[in-house]
Amino acid sequence: MRHRALLVFAAATACAAPASRAPSPSPIAPSSASATTVAPVVAPTAAKARVDLVVRKPKAFLGENVLVDFCLVNTSGAPFKIDVGGDYRGSSRSSRFKLKVTDAHGSVMPDPDPSPMNFGGLSYSPELAPGASWCQSLPLMRYARIDAPGTYTVEATHDLGWKTGAPTGSVKLELAMPTAAEAEGVVAAMAALPADPNTSAGKTSVDYADFSTLRYDVYTAPLTVRAARGDLRAIEGLANIPSEAATRALDLSALLSSAPV
Repeated sequence: MRHRALLVFAAATACAAPASRAPSPSPIAPSSASATTVAPVVAPTAAKARVDLVVRKPKAFLGENVLVDFCLVNTSGAPFKIDVGGDYRGSSRSSRFKLKVTDAHGSVMPDPDPSPMNFGGLSYSPELAPGASWCQSLPLMRYARIDAPGTYTVEATHDLGWKTGAPTGSVKLELAMPTAAEAEGVVAAMAALPADPNTSAGKTSVDYADFSTLRYDVYTAPLTVRAARGDLRAIEGLANIPSEAATRALDLSALLSSAPV
C-alpha cells in the first residue's frame, strides 16, 4: 500500500496537483460572471421550465465516463433568469446539482463523495428566452457509486437560485460489465479522448477521459500494460481499483519505473 501511495503522489506531482489535472466539473463561465454566488434569483410566478436528461447511448459499460446531459428548457411564454455556478472549485463535481440513481429494485446508489470540498468558483445569471435552454454535462460516476450491471434510473435537479419550483428530470440507462476484450476497448477508447471537457457555459461538453471511472477489476490487466510503459493516467486508474491485483500492479509499476534504462 506504501508503494501505491507513493506512485499516486508521484503521478500527481508529475502532472501538477490532482485538482488541476482532473477535468473541470463546471464549464467556463462568461467573463462577466461573479467570483462569488450572487443573491438568489426569484423565479417569476408564471415561469414554467422543464429538465431534459439525456444519455448519449442507452447502454454503456461500467467504467466508461458516462455523461448525463442536463438541459433546462424555458417552456413558458416569458423570459426568466437562473443562477448557476459557484460550486465547483476544488470539488469532484458541481455540487449544486443533486442526482439520485436507483436500480431496478428501487435501491439508491451511494454517493462516492458525500461531503465534497467546495471553494466556490464563478457564478452567473443567464436569462432564458421562451423556448431557450441552458445545459451542462454531468459525469455520472462523480455523483453515484455503481458496482453492478443493470438498469438504472437517474433523476437530477438544480436549485437554479430559485426559492421554489426548480424542476427535476429523469432518464434510464443500462450499464453492463465488459468482458476482458471489451475492457481493453474501453481503455483504448478513453485514452484517445481529450482530457479537457472544453465546454462553453450553458452548452453540453464533448466526451472526455476520466481514468478514475475505471474502478472495476476487469480493467486491471489493460491498465497494468499501460502503467508499465509509464502512462500516468493508467496509474491513476489502477489507484482507483479496490483490489489486491491492482495493488500488485502498482507495485510492479514502481519496480519497472525505478529500473535502470
